[in-house]
Amino acid sequence: MLWPTARKLPSFPRDIELFMELSFLNFLHFIVKFQGKLTDILKNWRKYPPLKKLIGIRTLLYSLHNKSEK
Repeated sequence: MLWPTARKLPSFPRDIELFMELSFLNFLHFIVKFQGKLTDILKNWRKYPPLKKLIGIRTLLYSLHNKSEK
């Protein structure tokens, strides 16, 4: 029996990459929604205990924020 449509499935690494991007976007949304504006967090990141525990989050958020402004 032949399948009615044959589709090429996306590559596995791309699926993982997409999942990670979506997970990180959800994480950013959580931060923005529950802890204030993104720029406020970037400037005053020491006030937010969860952010202090995440190593490198400040740098990562700065780079994402700068990319979104361009």
